[in-house]
Amino acid sequence: RGFFNNYQGHGKPQTILILKMKNDNTIIANEFNNIFRDLVNRCSLYIVQEDGTLFFPKKPTPTALAVGALVSGVWLASNELAKQINFQESLASRLSFDSSDSGIHILPLKTKSRLYFMAVIYNKVVNPGLVKNQVRILRDGLARLDLFNERITEKKASSVLFENISDDEVNKLFSNIGI
Repeated sequence: RGFFNNYQGHGKPQTILILKMKNDNTIIANEFNNIFRDLVNRCSLYIVQEDGTLFFPKKPTPTALAVGALVSGVWLASNELAKQINFQESLASRLSFDSSDSGIHILPLKTKSRLYFMAVIYNKVVNPGLVKNQVRILRDGLARLDLFNERITEKKASSVLFENISDDEVNKLFSNIGI
């Protein structure tokens, strides 16, 4: 049984935010490990805010930071392109780039107050369709919880992900992951 069946919340509203963040990350990691139990070593989970800031994992590597920015950017760009061709169906249901055994599957994760993007990168799996189904199960379960309500990154009125950044700096930022 996963936490969706027996989740009781985090106690009183006065819970220290740092403890809540630790608990939330533990809940997300545990449920990912539970749902993807046979594929944990072949899949990586990222939850990203619209501005490209990582929500999960909480201790990101340079690769995770780059993935967060790219996931947000590709989702938003794809939806804007779809608007340009009067695409009737919303891309808001899913976005995938894959081969027969590897890829990335991105889904929106809508909470009460905002939109996140949940991405799973998978490598050398036998059944990519199963991975995509497991991503949907995880997303639907997490969306029902209050994990995302208190930890919203404050945005400045004119904030941008990268301000005054040169092409060389962008290349350096993404060079460690082969992009």
